[in-house]
Amino acid sequence: AGWLTDRIGYAASLKLSQALMLLARLMLLGAFLKRSMALFVAEALVEGIAVCFLSGTGSAYLYAVCGEESYLACAARAANFGTAGFIISTAAYAGIYRLAGLEGLIVGAVLTALLGLACALCLPREGAHAAAVRRDTWAQLKRLFSSGRALLLTAMLALLGVAWILVNFFYAERL
Repeated sequence: AGWLTDRIGYAASLKLSQALMLLARLMLLGAFLKRSMALFVAEALVEGIAVCFLSGTGSAYLYAVCGEESYLACAARAANFGTAGFIISTAAYAGIYRLAGLEGLIVGAVLTALLGLACALCLPREGAHAAAVRRDTWAQLKRLFSSGRALLLTAMLALLGVAWILVNFFYAERL
C-alpha cells in the first residue's frame, strides 16, 4: 500500500481505503446471508487490504494538511472524533442487536462504511510538501523491513489478526 500511496497521495489512499472497506462490509453481508465461509475469507482479505491503505496514512495526511505547527491539535481532534464514534457504536450495539439481530449489526456496518466513504470523498488533496515526506518515509520503511525478524513479526501479527477475525465471526454467530 505504501508504494501506491507514494504515487497517488494520502487523500486518494484514504478514499481507496474507505471504498475497499465498503466493499468488505458488503461482502460480509453477503457471506452472512449466504452462509458462505469462502466469501467471509475473501471479505477478511479485502478488509485487510483496506486497513493497509489506512495504516499510518491518516496521521501522515493530517501532518501534510495541518502542518507541523498544528499537527498535534489536528491529531487530538481526530482522535476525539474516533473516541466519540467508539462510544456511540458501543452504546448502540446492544440496542441494534436487540432490535435487528446480527443482520442489523451487519447492515449498520455497511451503512457506516458508506458514510465513511462519503466523508473520505470530501477530503482535500494534500500539498506538494507531502510527496517529499512520503519518499523519505518509504525509504525508512524499506530499511526497517529489510530485516528478516521484522518480516517474521509482521507475518505473525497478520496471522493473529486473521485468527481474531475468525474467532469474532464464529462468536457473533453463536450469540
